[in-house]
Amino acid sequence: MACYDENGSLEVLNSHPLFGILRENVKNSTNPDDSEELMAVKDGDLYVWDKEHLHLLTANLKVFVGPTDDDIATFRYQILLCTNAPIFEIESVTLNETSDYVMLHGQKGLAVLALPRRYGKNSEFEGGKRKINCRTMIIAERLFISNPSLKLLEAKWHPGSETGMHISILTSDNILRIYDIQAPQRPVQTHYLSEEPSPCLSSGSASFQAALGEVAISFDIGPPQKVITRRFGLRGHQKTLIYPIYILKGNGDVYLLPNSLKDKRYVDTRLQGPLAMYPPAEDNYGLDACALLCLPCKPHVLVVGTSSGHLHHCLVLTTEEDDDENVSVSSVDSGHLSTHVTECDSSLYVYETIELPMSPILSDDYDEESPHPVRLHQDNGNASRYYCTHNAGVHSVSLPWAKKLQQFCTEEGENDGGDLLLALREDQPCRVEHLVCTQPIPTSPPSPILGLAVVTDQLLGNHLLCLTSSYECLSLPVSLEEFEPPPDLLFEMPSGVVRSPLKRPDTQPFQNSIKSLLKRSSTNPILRSSTKAKLSPNECFMLLGQATKVLREEYILKQDLAREAIGRKVKILQEQKQQQQNDLKECDDLKETLGAKAEELADKYENTKEEQNRLVARIGSLLRQLQNRVPVLSDAEQSMKKELATMEEKLKHVSNSLEQVKLKHSYQKRSMKKDAKEPQTPVLNENQTRKLKGLIKEEGESIAGLVNKVKDISIHL
Repeated sequence: MACYDENGSLEVLNSHPLFGILRENVKNSTNPDDSEELMAVKDGDLYVWDKEHLHLLTANLKVFVGPTDDDIATFRYQILLCTNAPIFEIESVTLNETSDYVMLHGQKGLAVLALPRRYGKNSEFEGGKRKINCRTMIIAERLFISNPSLKLLEAKWHPGSETGMHISILTSDNILRIYDIQAPQRPVQTHYLSEEPSPCLSSGSASFQAALGEVAISFDIGPPQKVITRRFGLRGHQKTLIYPIYILKGNGDVYLLPNSLKDKRYVDTRLQGPLAMYPPAEDNYGLDACALLCLPCKPHVLVVGTSSGHLHHCLVLTTEEDDDENVSVSSVDSGHLSTHVTECDSSLYVYETIELPMSPILSDDYDEESPHPVRLHQDNGNASRYYCTHNAGVHSVSLPWAKKLQQFCTEEGENDGGDLLLALREDQPCRVEHLVCTQPIPTSPPSPILGLAVVTDQLLGNHLLCLTSSYECLSLPVSLEEFEPPPDLLFEMPSGVVRSPLKRPDTQPFQNSIKSLLKRSSTNPILRSSTKAKLSPNECFMLLGQATKVLREEYILKQDLAREAIGRKVKILQEQKQQQQNDLKECDDLKETLGAKAEELADKYENTKEEQNRLVARIGSLLRQLQNRVPVLSDAEQSMKKELATMEEKLKHVSNSLEQVKLKHSYQKRSMKKDAKEPQTPVLNENQTRKLKGLIKEEGESIAGLVNKVKDISIHL
């Protein structure tokens, strides 16, 4: 539905005027040394920070649905101005879950920009106004001003906030603070990550601890866990959502900090750990850790990145010692937890370790120990995939075993996940793809990635947006097979009824076999090096040879194998089709034969039915005749005889009564006729006569009185 190019990507996005303005600004600025996160996408809206003018640019990506070439120049973008513009350099742009606030932070400070209201066409800010003043709050401004040597290492929105206004920040003084943006100068919670925390570390002590790897450099917040809490003096249990905060130190140690914004007893929790790592290693899997990411799988998967370009995939498993593993620490005081909680019942099991290929070719003067700090980005569309950005480009890492492990942990049934257990025993390493390469050779000048965002929208499709150091926006289509499969329909859900094995679908479709044949272990990344990079003819030839080798081994050779497999499958299907056509022809012949036999059997059935009816009627007449010739009456016949005799007597009595009724009726008719012929004279009885006389007398008296009154009136007149 979106406007794709021939490769299936949103290349038209790079022609947006928003990136044109940014490319004009970058001509006068220098490239940063490390990768940054200046771009974010949420709900189809694109946000990019303009470092030159210190404001936020935003555009609606849904306008790219079906545009023409003439419409590209008319694409609009809005400028969100900061009422209190940050004076420090911004390195990351992050939106909260409700898309109401944008967090802008760098090493010297943190700011939060409140997004304006949406209304009008395309649901733009303030109805599509060009420039909008947005309320901006500086978080912990007093802290960073009073401590010039203090650095902000990492900041993230806290997922346990009901209002979406809590921010967790990690600073170089080994302290993790949680702020509410409504009170930006005072932290809600303060957690010290060292045994002897000091409110202000000098630059010397800070560098000394950093050299020993005792300073926390990264953290991530895992999915919530339900924990049953018990308190002395109270009955029952209380369920609390606890958010585990995993903290990584420079020496590779991982610590656990259980946290909750609702339960006040988790305000002063101590750091737990370090988590034991199995199998053990002499160097603790590297002493140059730089990034940490928690994938929302079950069990949790921690990705530990090092500056040498290594990634460790660790499973967080709980040691099963007793049955109270889900019960938190008991406390007498309802306001604090018990102190000195340093032991942890969780351990890290390193499942695999990979090394990222930074450059397609290696030169003679390549230093393997050169630092390559990485940034880890979680893919919101797939829990078992993440992305790595660094100075050499972008890598995509997929963990196919994570899905099967999660299914095995959540499997319920009598088989106890036997099929999944067999699948887990198979060797399924992670899949690493080099998507974008900004350093063709290690000696090329650094060209770090300035932003990475994943678009997962039904209207826009699935894309990976990458912002290079020259503010060129690359759009890469994301493979659909990497996303989580849709939920099963009602008729596809498993039921308790055991179906026939012949009706079960094929567990390994042919398309999956072709996909496994076409699966590539290495890819040719998109080359986007710096404009200052100069390659010699020998290096260009090596790049061409490497690309040709990858195309031959990973594309052409595997496509030939897939073509041969498809050819064999087509040959088998053609043979099966011919056999099925022969079977259909035999079925048609058999159908005609069965039709003729059915007509013959129908005629026989009709004749047999008529003969059966004739025989039944004949048998009935024979039985009646036999019954009539029996000389002795049966009990039923004798009782019927008595009943008939009784009925005969009753009929005689009824006939006599009827004759009497008829005689009485004729007599009454004759009497009525005789009475009608004789005239009847009115006769009054004595009582009626007496009353009639009384009435006449009263009337006469009243008439006499009236006559007298008339006479009197006439005399008077």
